[in-house]
Amino acid sequence: MNNPVEIARARLVAIEQEAEKLRLFLRSWEEVADYLNSDHDAPATATESVDEAVGERLDAPETRTRAVNPPTRVVVEEAIRVLNERGHPMTRRALHEALWARGVEVRGRDPVKTLGTILWRATNDVVQLDGYGYWPKKAPYARAGYLADLADLLGSTNTQG
Repeated sequence: MNNPVEIARARLVAIEQEAEKLRLFLRSWEEVADYLNSDHDAPATATESVDEAVGERLDAPETRTRAVNPPTRVVVEEAIRVLNERGHPMTRRALHEALWARGVEVRGRDPVKTLGTILWRATNDVVQLDGYGYWPKKAPYARAGYLADLADLLGSTNTQG
């Protein structure tokens, strides 16, 4: 990603996400502080039930939540739109940053790898040109020797025409 505007947008998104996490932490902390500073009498059984609940959670296996991503079709279509606008193939990292700058937020344990998997599965729409990056399958890219029509005629899944 060479465009300073895109870099700034991607950075802004990251900062806004971090700010929201901090706001959530501060709200939670303030609620706890208010509770601890209030004059109330908790029933005697309250601490026992809390201790039991904490013990149960410590024994329970850790549950993982899946990242919620935009529909695959939306990701692929927007990726193709970015590639066509740029006019050249892009690495998955650069493509991920460009998509985030447009509000298409692919998430996961390794978001860039998740995007790569989405694009890899989109065999009818996207190819990966060796040494160049991702490119719309239906568009030739002479610099890489990729001829879209020839690849379709041969029914090849090879990334080079």
